Amino acid sequence: MIDLTLFGKQSETDRLKALYNDGRMPHAIMFTGEKGTGKKMLARWCALLMLCENSDKAPCMECRNCTNIKNDDHPDVIFAKGEKYTADGIRDIVQQTSLFPNDGDLRIVIFEDCDEMSEVQQNILLKAIEEPSKYNRYIFTCKNTASVLPTIKSRVVTIPVSEMTNHDCVSCLVAKGVPEQEATKYVLKLGKNPGRILDIINDKKKVALRESAERIARCIADENEYETAKEFSHYTDREELFGILYALYEIIGSAVRPDSADEGAVKELKEKLTFKKLYTLTERIEELTALSDYNVNAKVFAAYCSSRLFEIIA
Repeated sequence: MIDLTLFGKQSETDRLKALYNDGRMPHAIMFTGEKGTGKKMLARWCALLMLCENSDKAPCMECRNCTNIKNDDHPDVIFAKGEKYTADGIRDIVQQTSLFPNDGDLRIVIFEDCDEMSEVQQNILLKAIEEPSKYNRYIFTCKNTASVLPTIKSRVVTIPVSEMTNHDCVSCLVAKGVPEQEATKYVLKLGKNPGRILDIINDKKKVALRESAERIARCIADENEYETAKEFSHYTDREELFGILYALYEIIGSAVRPDSADEGAVKELKEKLTFKKLYTLTERIEELTALSDYNVNAKVFAAYCSSRLFEIIA
């Protein structure tokens, strides 16, 4: 059985319940936000709300429909993505939506990570959303709305998923089996995204890359170009180099945010560099990570990263 406990999503669930109780539930909803913030869990909760048999206290979590959804076994809750999106797969989904639901008067199709669909795939789906049947509801989750066609975005109600508080994030991690003291330490160090934290701490390689990014961030704060270049030079694998850059972006990005925890490298960056330099560093790292699709020499790229970052510090 899937645990559908939500953390830090009170404003979203209040809004959805209000729409449901007023009879104004939209035919298509898109939850947006970065990976790991609970969009997919919220999509399942939304399906519970719309299919619950006890409308006066939906979602009741106890009726047959709620139980089937929690068991991932409801015939009218369709997860469209599978391993990945394909044009034929989306055509099959569109075909299914032309039929009556299997077990009631409503079918819900969930498109997780809809920004991973190609333009061709999105256009196949578009007609179903433009002319929705009264029997169908569509729920999307999306990390990057820029990758979604404007014609689709204009036909959905977009609900941004709010950032968790430290307390909510710790509670979520504890529910996933992380000891509370460790969870508190991870939240202060890695931010308030439980999915990303779990992804990092369950992967020793990512832990090592994060620690290296922390050392680079401290070198940047100290304006020590030699040590920064030295740390970058340890990595001769392209994937690892870009992993360092992504982690460094998160650390410096945390230093830019006024509500982030002042600890470790983040604290040093805030104390030693101006906001303008920190913000410009995040822009420069975005430029560097955009090169991930190019076949660059890892050793040369490592030196290039250091020099490009210190153009801002100098």
